[in-house]
Amino acid sequence: MEVKERIAYVRGLIEGAEGFHADATSRAVWDHLLLVCDALAQSLSELEEYVESLDADLFQLEEEVYGGELDEEEEDDELLDEDFVRAECPRCGEEVYFEESLLYDDNVEISCPECGEILFRGNNNGRFDPEDEEEPVAPLTDNQEPSE
Repeated sequence: MEVKERIAYVRGLIEGAEGFHADATSRAVWDHLLLVCDALAQSLSELEEYVESLDADLFQLEEEVYGGELDEEEEDDELLDEDFVRAECPRCGEEVYFEESLLYDDNVEISCPECGEILFRGNNNGRFDPEDEEEPVAPLTDNQEPSE
């Protein structure tokens, strides 16, 4: 039963009740209460229409951006086709996707967005490693030959 139908039902119960017509003050209160209920029902109806309109607009936008509907399995396959890695957080079970190229970055740390658990650390664990730095080369003087 819709809201407007419920209000009409309550209106019938109130108007058919004994004593509704007896007291002018109580009748005025009930009439105003029913008017407020009618206004709320009308507002609710307008809001439902607006939400349906937004939903249709969002559907059209998704069609334009994603090129059609994808079910959940196709979405997962599409993500994996784009060189992404899927990891499951050992602490909370959240599925985390990140670019495969990050696996080869020594200064990267990937954490779960849900609980903050570290899922992957590069070889340097995000710290500077002096062994990765090349030794500085002293400039040659006029009399020196390059050595290997």
